[in-house]
Amino acid sequence: EQRTMRGAGMTVAVSYIPTLLFGLGAIADAFRVSPERVKRWIEQGAPVVVDGEGGSRRYTAELAALQAWRVQMSAAKEE
Repeated sequence: EQRTMRGAGMTVAVSYIPTLLFGLGAIADAFRVSPERVKRWIEQGAPVVVDGEGGSRRYTAELAALQAWRVQMSAAKEE
């Protein structure tokens, strides 16, 4: 994704390459939490894709989207 920002007489292009996390362990490691915590986040509506059923589930998340969700949830708790 690329965005162009204008202001103060300058134009700056910002590019972002999504960081995909594949697997419950990878998601947990990226945020330094347990896999059980990630499962609780999913129950609370975290933007994590869960494919499959039972013991053959696959988890995928985009790092920035999940971090933004965490920030939003933290702010909601403080209100």
